[in-house]
Amino acid sequence: MIEKKEHLSDISINEQGIISYELTSVFLEDGKEASRSFFRSSVTPSFTGDKTELPTLVQNAMEQTWTQEVIDAYNAATVDTPTPTPTETTENTDPA
Repeated sequence: MIEKKEHLSDISINEQGIISYELTSVFLEDGKEASRSFFRSSVTPSFTGDKTELPTLVQNAMEQTWTQEVIDAYNAATVDTPTPTPTETTENTDPA
């Protein structure tokens, strides 16, 4: 029988209020570890998604860290950051 155990293995909050976290999944077969995988992600104070899909400790960190002051400071710091655009490419039609 294969069993999956998942736990939050790392969480950190930087000076801008960005919360980074890592989930570790361990797959057990007959009680012995068969494989292990890691998933890293982060959420910013401008997060607008469904926080119930995030680990409980990440939700708690969001509630404790993201005061209106932190959210406003993050938004002010990122509003002037230009969004990267893809580099234009041109097709070389010169047969030489």
